[in-house]
Amino acid sequence: MYLGVKTEGDTDYLVMENSVYGFVRPCVMDLKMGTKTYGEDATPEKIAREEKKYPPQKTLGFRFVGMKVWQPATESYSKTEREWCMAIDETTVGAGLERFFDNGTDALRKDVVSDVRDQIEKIKLTLENHPFMRLYGSSLLVVYEGDPSASNKKPLVKMIDFAHPFPINDGGVDTGYILGCSTILTELERITH
Repeated sequence: MYLGVKTEGDTDYLVMENSVYGFVRPCVMDLKMGTKTYGEDATPEKIAREEKKYPPQKTLGFRFVGMKVWQPATESYSKTEREWCMAIDETTVGAGLERFFDNGTDALRKDVVSDVRDQIEKIKLTLENHPFMRLYGSSLLVVYEGDPSASNKKPLVKMIDFAHPFPINDGGVDTGYILGCSTILTELERITH
């Protein structure tokens, strides 16, 4: 979240919220949302380049950018690499999401899954009921506390990276972003049952 401008000497700095502030061992996942990562003003060359980058995004409505998950047993983070993120497809997306809620113990963090699911459902409903922008290249940032002995800080889901917003003038909705939310919600529902 943008918090203003801070001036030091002759230089102005943007002040942004630190989304992991207050977490002891933050587990963090970045999901690039929508079926398109390019704006409505993109050139045919840019469209071709972006669509070639990760074809499953058209059917999933999102892609993994990266994640890190605290593993209490080893007292270290498990992190994904770009190659892992780009290898996820329609058949492995559920396992990809499960990995984020797996801290190396015998059970997935289903308590966190439910909370994250509820927050994504609210985002999806807002996009459906109050359409005003299509957000190309935007992300969902998901954070939860990985340290089991830390205070019980509530998981958070934030919409971030608004580099390519375009007003909705055709009476529609941001179908790409909504598809991504729906895919994630379906997989999270499966994880909790």
